[in-house]
Amino acid sequence: MRRFTGPFALAIIVTLANAAKPVVVDDTAYLAYARHIAQHPLDPYGFTIHWYTFPEPAMDVLAPPVLPYWLALGIGLFGEHIFLLKLWLFPFLWCFTYSLDVLLRRFARGTERFALPLIVLSPAVLPTVNLMLDIPAAALGLAALAMFMAACDRDDWKRAMLAGLIAGLAMQTKYTGLVATAAILWYGFLTRRKIRPTIVAGAVAAMIFVAWEGLLLLKYGESHFLHHLAEQREASGSLWHWWGEKLDLLPGLAGHLGCLGIAIALLAAHSLGLSNRRTVIVAVFWSLFVALVLLTPGVAIRARNVWRPVGTFALIAALSCAYVLWVHRKPLRLRPPKFVIGWVLLELAGYFALTPFPAARRVIGYTIASGVLVARLASRRQRIDSARAPPRWLLAFGISIGCLSRHWTPSTPTPKRCLRKGPRNSSAVRSESGSRATGASSITARAPASRCSSPVRPWFSPVSASYCRFIPTTTSSTARTSDWFRSPRQPTVSNC
Repeated sequence: MRRFTGPFALAIIVTLANAAKPVVVDDTAYLAYARHIAQHPLDPYGFTIHWYTFPEPAMDVLAPPVLPYWLALGIGLFGEHIFLLKLWLFPFLWCFTYSLDVLLRRFARGTERFALPLIVLSPAVLPTVNLMLDIPAAALGLAALAMFMAACDRDDWKRAMLAGLIAGLAMQTKYTGLVATAAILWYGFLTRRKIRPTIVAGAVAAMIFVAWEGLLLLKYGESHFLHHLAEQREASGSLWHWWGEKLDLLPGLAGHLGCLGIAIALLAAHSLGLSNRRTVIVAVFWSLFVALVLLTPGVAIRARNVWRPVGTFALIAALSCAYVLWVHRKPLRLRPPKFVIGWVLLELAGYFALTPFPAARRVIGYTIASGVLVARLASRRQRIDSARAPPRWLLAFGISIGCLSRHWTPSTPTPKRCLRKGPRNSSAVRSESGSRATGASSITARAPASRCSSPVRPWFSPVSASYCRFIPTTTSSTARTSDWFRSPRQPTVSNC
């Protein structure tokens, strides 16, 4: 079992699981950027993309440069083959698992062989690995954090420079990487005697971020980051409206954690003193809730009566772990766990500050940080009393959820971009297949939630064009990334 729970083995497992999936969700946007960059590497945003139902400048779609350039390098090496491009992401996944293993060894020694696969193969991570930005950004953020801690241990400014470089790349992979830089500064603040590595890492990260945005400003007359920041401000309107939008994210957070964070929540409950028998009972009841979700039509029952209460339980369990670690640190033989608690709070703050709408990928950072926090309590409990070691069945339970979750419907309907009028005043949706497929039945499409009476299914899986009754406009029988579908009338997608 140990050979399959190490960082390298887990990275291989997740990479192969990703390679077996089709191109879905927003993968096609980043493939379009990568295809263009492979042909014009010095002009990353100098093209028009079909994304929000009609052609528009590439600058209007949020796509920081690191992942598109990495995919473009892969396209240049072995062509646009989806399977090979997904294998090409293995360095990010290895970086993710190895860095997380380093952090677990630092903050929760003794639990890494349990907590590492529980987090990596959880439904918050395993099904969300694709050609999108989230996992590569998280991988670079964790690597920067681990490297910076090593720099502080040795007071090594060279390692601090490398940590800052990686943190800058994380921010330019996805802007949620700002949270990783904030975590670095938080750790540096706590180790005040190591002020030099903190200044060096922060300065290098800021220089990398600003340098790229400055290059875009010189070439295109605007910064990609500031362009989208201005769009968010314009969409939010007044400060009061902005606060209302952020409060609306709370039910989505609880709803997603009700599925994605259940294994970590059970580990937290067990570490807080819940007996093994009662933990099993909670897991059984949760499984019955899942059966209810899968068999009961309608979204309201799923979101309000199942996922959100369970997600609230997960949040309370994590906060309870933080409370126990802080208040009872002397009986647990602990130093104040200021960094881990602050890291969890930073991830929560980043979720509300940087999230435009709820989605499973938005809670990846919080799941990782809370997983480390819970593992820290489990580690201390295990050292005091070996009988309090996490039960093995919990690891199997968590992994099975991660493997099966890609076939489930989402906890809450993710707000999709509203369908807008495309060319010739006709309704259109874009292809999300990405790979060459023959026939309309194998082409995937996403319908807007505003026109669906039930959630898009299945979760993390494509929806066939014939299922949604869309007609491909391409004249050939082969569809590719960014092909379009058009219905001769307003689409009826009540079955989606």
